[in-house]
Amino acid sequence: FPSHDIGVAYAEVETFVNDVSAFSLKTNDQTDGYLQVILRYPEGELSIEAKTMADTILASFAIGQRITYDGQSVTVNRKSRAKGANEAGWYKLVLRVFFTAVLPR
Repeated sequence: FPSHDIGVAYAEVETFVNDVSAFSLKTNDQTDGYLQVILRYPEGELSIEAKTMADTILASFAIGQRITYDGQSVTVNRKSRAKGANEAGWYKLVLRVFFTAVLPR
């Protein structure tokens, strides 16, 4: 796990992107992937805090929403939250926001 303060809730954030493929003959490619957020709360704390944070994060991404950053846009397709689990002294929740993107060549 990344370094963090013992007993303090934290999040691990990572983006997973699939291979890029042709979208048009000359100008664009496409890809898809997902943003993954793993929330970790100290085991023994109320899991409702982690679930509330998960709901807040997922509410930030609407299905069909187009998000643009630094000239690149993605469209949110779906989102998910796995059932929480205790792992190595932490209560863990995994969130995923799935997207597609059209990329200029």
